[in-house]
Amino acid sequence: MGAGLALADLAFALEWARVTLVVGGAALTVAALGWLWPDEASVPRVLALPAYVVAGNVAVLHAWLRLLTGRAAPVWEPTRRGAVPSS
Repeated sequence: MGAGLALADLAFALEWARVTLVVGGAALTVAALGWLWPDEASVPRVLALPAYVVAGNVAVLHAWLRLLTGRAAPVWEPTRRGAVPSS
């Protein structure tokens, strides 16, 4: 969030900051469209991929915040099941 605000401030004076801000905003808009796509229809790949990448980054940030606040998630383990008989 702070980096985005700093980039917006730089965009008033620097061309590269304006371009970066526009491209980043467009990418976030496409990701939001993919995220909000109706469940009844298949999401086009051009929208699904940015949504997937943004969701993954949000999950990583959430995990880091949980870790830094002392609420780390336990390790996932598969459920214990009996042996499957073979034929």
